[in-house]
Amino acid sequence: MKGEMELIEKLLQTEINIFRSIRDGSAYMQHMEDFYYITLLELSLLCKNYLL
Repeated sequence: MKGEMELIEKLLQTEINIFRSIRDGSAYMQHMEDFYYITLLELSLLCKNYLL
């Protein structure tokens, strides 16, 4: 029972943190950073393959 309560508490804190990051905009910024990084990697691979 104690382990279950700790797990529930951790899940609840995770949900609260997700909602906070959505509300303050940091989730959107992280998404845009990830998108930019992935796009940059894809373009670099495309250029590398094109030049070979």
